[in-house]
Amino acid sequence: MKAGIVLVNKYCDTNDSRYTGYINYIDRNDAVRNDNMEKYNLYQNYMDNPEKSTGIFTDTKDFLTYEEKQNIKEVIKKAQEKGSLMWQPVISFDNAWLEENGLYDHNTGLLDEVKIREFTRKSIGKMLHKENLDHAIWTASIHYNTDNIHIHVAIVEPVPMREKRSYTVYDYVPDINGNYVKSIYGSYVKATEKNQRYYAENKIKYKRIEKVDAKGNPVKREGYVGPFKQSSLELCKSTFANEILRDREYGIKINSLIRDSIVKRKRSMELEKDPELKERFLALHEKMPRKGNRGLWKYNSNIMLPLRTEIDQLTDLYIQKYHSEDFEALMGLIEKRSNQYKRAYGETDRNYKNKKIEDLHTRMGNAILEEIRKYDQSVAENLIQDEKVIINDSENNIDDKQDILSNLTKEMATDVRENIEIDLDKLSGIDGKKDSVSNDAYKKWFKQNKEIKQKVRANDKKAVAVAERYARNGNPLAICALAEIYEKGIGGKKIDLNAADEQYAYAHSIFERDYENVIKKNSKFDLKGYLAYRIGKQYIYGKGVEINSQKGIEWLKKADNIYSDFLLGNIFYFGIGEKKDMLLAREYYEKAGSFPLANLRLATMYENGTEIEKSEKKANMYYKKAYYGLLSMEDDHNMCYQLANLLYEGKGCDEDKARAKELYEIAAKFKNENAVYKLSQIFIKEQNVEEYPRVEKMLKLLSDESDYEKAQYALGKFYLNEEITMYNPEQAEYYLRKAAEKGNEYAQYTLGKYYLNVEMKSYNPELAEYYLNQSAEKGNEYAQLKLGIEYLKGTKIERNAEMGHIWLQKAANQDNEIAKKIIMNMKNYETYCRRGKNVNGLAKEIRRTNMKNMQRLDKAVAALKRSMNQEYVRSSRQNQLEHDEMMEKNRYQ
Repeated sequence: MKAGIVLVNKYCDTNDSRYTGYINYIDRNDAVRNDNMEKYNLYQNYMDNPEKSTGIFTDTKDFLTYEEKQNIKEVIKKAQEKGSLMWQPVISFDNAWLEENGLYDHNTGLLDEVKIREFTRKSIGKMLHKENLDHAIWTASIHYNTDNIHIHVAIVEPVPMREKRSYTVYDYVPDINGNYVKSIYGSYVKATEKNQRYYAENKIKYKRIEKVDAKGNPVKREGYVGPFKQSSLELCKSTFANEILRDREYGIKINSLIRDSIVKRKRSMELEKDPELKERFLALHEKMPRKGNRGLWKYNSNIMLPLRTEIDQLTDLYIQKYHSEDFEALMGLIEKRSNQYKRAYGETDRNYKNKKIEDLHTRMGNAILEEIRKYDQSVAENLIQDEKVIINDSENNIDDKQDILSNLTKEMATDVRENIEIDLDKLSGIDGKKDSVSNDAYKKWFKQNKEIKQKVRANDKKAVAVAERYARNGNPLAICALAEIYEKGIGGKKIDLNAADEQYAYAHSIFERDYENVIKKNSKFDLKGYLAYRIGKQYIYGKGVEINSQKGIEWLKKADNIYSDFLLGNIFYFGIGEKKDMLLAREYYEKAGSFPLANLRLATMYENGTEIEKSEKKANMYYKKAYYGLLSMEDDHNMCYQLANLLYEGKGCDEDKARAKELYEIAAKFKNENAVYKLSQIFIKEQNVEEYPRVEKMLKLLSDESDYEKAQYALGKFYLNEEITMYNPEQAEYYLRKAAEKGNEYAQYTLGKYYLNVEMKSYNPELAEYYLNQSAEKGNEYAQLKLGIEYLKGTKIERNAEMGHIWLQKAANQDNEIAKKIIMNMKNYETYCRRGKNVNGLAKEIRRTNMKNMQRLDKAVAALKRSMNQEYVRSSRQNQLEHDEMMEKNRYQ
């Protein structure tokens, strides 16, 4: 016969990774804990992961708040630091036995968790007392499985007081005939078939040898006693069993009345449809807390505390109307049980009656709240249903609108990697006065740097050799050019990020040295300011130095030129190491007004209304300034790319797509990832399939070897295109995740949608929610919209109407028309709900109103017909009388 209750106990020391694993996962939600049990559970192959589990409880608390979990976590962590062992007893039950004793119902899956927790406390308490561990603390959770519900317990000593014993210390050496294997948790275990299959770190076997000291004596160590006495384990098990059996007879009858006669029947009827209870039901629904997950709408949840009285009142009204006889029988049984306690213990357990009424209210409360959750979800579904066409149609276009690299205005406003070089012509004003740093030297170095760029642009094979020669001669600009060649693999050079970083570091040291040696500023060209700009830029982007935005800003302020002002504008526009500040960004852009990219940024700000009043006139003015400024800077690949953008869209100039494509090609030769992506989008749009292999090759080079997030995002999007032969969702996921991990909000948004696609093998709503939240937090309006919709629908992501409202409002604040439309209908719903009406019946009421109007109209028409008929009859009769009278007169004339 199968045992109704089984108890096993294992322990581990502080070096076992599962000890740390338990600490790490104690404050995680139940689903995460269940999925990661192998990281903290000592019984990997004794039982499967649970289908579900309850929250953690202790000897005094049924449920733990997040703060309480954090406190327990700290206590266990300190216990580990002090050397306490961790014991993990597991009490396992035969579910059929629990059902026989009235604690479990396999049809509904309901377990009397209140009793189980109560019995756990008694049995664990007695076991610890017998082991002299009254000072220990423990946590536990109930795990549900198909055949065996079980309780996982973890016990530690905050201050270790356990008896110590002397243990022999062993060394383990590799031996093909050894009897031990090293476990994945760091300890050595017997090389049994089970351990080798499930626990072994590898296939190596070890021989155990006693460790000896210099004198040949066995080495001993003191350690706390691990195993519990068998009598202690038996006491725990017998206590639990006796508590269950003692509770059985009346428990079965009482629970049958509560669960089957009252609660179960409630689940088959709807309070919403009861004329007498409907008003209270709807009033309770309107008062439900809107913050947090609807899964927290449980009777014993803390957020429901303010509403429990109203829930209980609704329960009492329901019972009074439908189950008055059942309730009377229930109270009779409870009174008898109280008398049994009085005879057994010499006093009445005054709490027993209250506990059973509380149990009834809890179960009925949860049944009512379950109906409210379903009703609330149906309300949202009906609400969303009205928007379904709008949402679906609009979501089809989101991919195009949200894509930073497909939206020119955003694209122009988001490239923070401008590689700005000083125009050589501006150096003509350097005078010949001799500082300790020769101005002539920098004039020569600028000419050499320009020569390098021209050779790269012309695909001259000598470009790399020229850059290396000038770099060897100490030209810091050539050194930076060489670093970029290594960084992007230009001119056939293999990408080498370490070599690039070394070159940048070398250039940085030269810039700092020369800055200190420049004595005075020149009237026409500020060499000292230029050097400060180069140093600051390297700190901002981490080129050859550790990223340090504070140092970068200090150097840029010292530079005080249009290039440093533009870069400072970028820092506050994008929040690079500083908090975003659009007003400050605009001030710096205006200060750098003669620089084309600053004009370009101002144009996008006025066009988008970025914390500034929208002005098409000012936007066009700045676009024109940017265009004419960029015309003289085509030699720079970034400027070339930005000029191509303006020509492609006709911003500040006449549209010229052919010339734009030529410029994109030039920028792409310099491995400008934005130009590469833009070309890929143009080729895809034009269905130029012959160029697809080149696009893939360029993006892969930038993604794999240069590790550029935009290229990774671009390649992920490229592979997601089902219309091309390179379609590869697995590769798409790989590259999108690489970009997302770097904080790319567009990759995060795309991944969120990808993981919500039920047709994909990688369908994963939890990951979808994670990535959509990441993107939405960064201000992506389409991620905010998508997240808001999914939280309201609750079909893929667990429903959370409060968060749905919040994200939709954030999207609406960015002028997202879909979000604004949904919110407007939400307000209509709330107004309707406040009137105490059922939103699900809104359409029906309209139809009923229309029907009544039609019926009134039909009645009016019918009345008119009757009236006309009656008039016709009267008129006919009158005419007949007049006719007869006339005939009568004629007869006698």
